[in-house]
Amino acid sequence: MKNIKRYSVLAIALISIVACKKTNNETTPNPVDKKIAYYNDSVSFTINEKQYVLNNRYSSGIGNQPLNIKSSPTVIEGGKLAYQTGGYYWYGAKDSTLYSVSRGFQSSKGGDDFEILFTKKFNDSQLQGGPVMLTPKDYYNLFKLGKQSFAVDLEKENTMDGISIKFRGNDMKDGLTSNIPGFSILIRSGLKKDIQDNSNFEITRVEKLGDNRYLVEAKFEINLFNNDAKLYRLKEGFLRITTRMTAPFGITG
Repeated sequence: MKNIKRYSVLAIALISIVACKKTNNETTPNPVDKKIAYYNDSVSFTINEKQYVLNNRYSSGIGNQPLNIKSSPTVIEGGKLAYQTGGYYWYGAKDSTLYSVSRGFQSSKGGDDFEILFTKKFNDSQLQGGPVMLTPKDYYNLFKLGKQSFAVDLEKENTMDGISIKFRGNDMKDGLTSNIPGFSILIRSGLKKDIQDNSNFEITRVEKLGDNRYLVEAKFEINLFNNDAKLYRLKEGFLRITTRMTAPFGITG
């Protein structure tokens, strides 16, 4: 089945060890603010009474996706094409965008992989930049203190915004997701949009560390599902990241 994403879905920056090596022409970097360096990005939680600690942030990214995706039997000229599958063209609302900020973590021993996306709906008139990537002017509403919603139909209809999490443990056969599991907008489980109604993700701390750099901390307890829609309860979740809050953001957010 053909399932091609035509819109700029997600810009991911992989931070490699090679990029950190010094070259003969490299200039001396500015000293790192000690307060910023103290707060290393990390995430920890338990699943089935096993604790996972992932403190190696290996990726950061920003992205755009269409919103409120619906099928069309024909091409819509100038439309925001999300997918082409099942004999249909799937388009999002022409004047809106789902903006996302992502962080990817691995455990120090390797094998455990965690990705979190913070997503928010915007009218395109509220965004700047383009044509490749639209960004908001600031992240103050994206990283706002308090309880967050969940983008459970992410990469399907995209009618909701909020938190999206994917995790695969070294001891797990399948990856887990906080979204409705499925291969595509058509090939998916029968789970509904209420799958996180008994879950919680709360941003508990937003603190300025330096020039345009902020510390964000959150606690969470959520449902994760494998490809067969089997439930895994994630408990005692704690997340710490640092981020810019005003543009320009770049791929590191």
